[in-house]
Amino acid sequence: MKDWTRVMKSVCLIDKILFRGSTPLRSLGSLNSTQERTLLAVYDNPGKSQKELIRYMNRDKGSISKIIQNLVEQGLVERLPSENDRRQVLLILSPKGEKETQRIHEKYSSHISNIVSILEKEKQDELYMHLDRLLELTLEVEERSRI
Repeated sequence: MKDWTRVMKSVCLIDKILFRGSTPLRSLGSLNSTQERTLLAVYDNPGKSQKELIRYMNRDKGSISKIIQNLVEQGLVERLPSENDRRQVLLILSPKGEKETQRIHEKYSSHISNIVSILEKEKQDELYMHLDRLLELTLEVEERSRI
């Protein structure tokens, strides 16, 4: 149980640092952290339905619907009709949304690099190796839960 608690504390702290404004990152850009997360989710899931995006983000329908509508109004996300099902609408980034997503990636990449640069090169490599393995395990568990 102690190891699980350590993992959860680490994940929550990383989440707080990157997305909830305990750093100067919040002052950059016009989007709030939830809008940024949603935009990144559309980037990671191009051409998916809003329902699939909600499942991916593990959020409730109402809040994500409002955020997506706002991102559409800002010209960052586009809704396209599905070729297979006329009732379904798919989400993609607009060219403006792609630029904004690139800015967000650069912002977080720079911030993470600043944090990790405190470590020696060998420790950085070790950290990335462990993070990669954690991601692999998470994806494996997620895949098994779909079966």
